[in-house]
Amino acid sequence: DSARTGSFSAWSNFLKLIEGTEVEHTDGQNVYRMNTEKVLFICLGAFDGLDEIIKKRMRAGKEIGFCAKTKEIPQSDIFQYAEKEDLISYGINPQFLGRMAMITATNELKEEDYIRILTESKSSVISRLNTVFLAGMGVKASKKAAQYMAQRAVKEQTGGRALFSEVTESFREGMYQIAGRKDVKELRLRYSTTDGLKMQFVKGTREKLPLS
Repeated sequence: DSARTGSFSAWSNFLKLIEGTEVEHTDGQNVYRMNTEKVLFICLGAFDGLDEIIKKRMRAGKEIGFCAKTKEIPQSDIFQYAEKEDLISYGINPQFLGRMAMITATNELKEEDYIRILTESKSSVISRLNTVFLAGMGVKASKKAAQYMAQRAVKEQTGGRALFSEVTESFREGMYQIAGRKDVKELRLRYSTTDGLKMQFVKGTREKLPLS
C-alpha cells in the first residue's frame, strides 16, 4: 500500500520481511495476517555478468613471482567461488546480504538433466498432460524426441521452462482432436531428421474418453 509504505524503499521492506514482521492483506471484508519470523527465504537469480566480477577479484588476488601457480577455473564452476563482496559489487544491497545466512551456487543444466526433466520428473509437462487426459490415456515422448529437445535447450540456453511450451505446442493437434478419436489410446511425440518433432496417434482401446 503506497499510503503506508511510500516512505520506505523496496530494500527496507525486504529487510523487515526477512527479519520478521507481520504482513497484513485485506481482501474485501477479510483481513489476513502472517508473521514471517519462521519463514525460510530463498533468493534465486541467474546473475548475468557476475562471473566477470568474480574473475576480476580472483585475478587481482593471485600470487606473483616465479613460483606462483595459476589455477584455471572452468566457466561452469566459476559461481562456486562467489563471495558477498562480489554480490555487493554486482549491486545487491549489503544490508540485505547480511541477512542471508548462506550463499551457494547451482550447476548449469546439461543435456542429460533436460532429458530427466522431460521423462522422469513428476511435474514435467508430459506428466501434467497425462493428468489432464485422465486414466486410460497415454502421453509419451520417445527417447530421440526428448534428446532433441534437450539438445536445443542446451544450444539456445532457453532453460527448463522452454521445454513446457515446446512440448505443449507439439501436442496441440492431439489435444483438440483426441476427444473425438475413440480409436486412439496414446499420443506419442517422435523425432526424425526428416520430419523433426511430430506427434503421432497410437491406435488402440482406452478405458474412457478424456476431455469429454
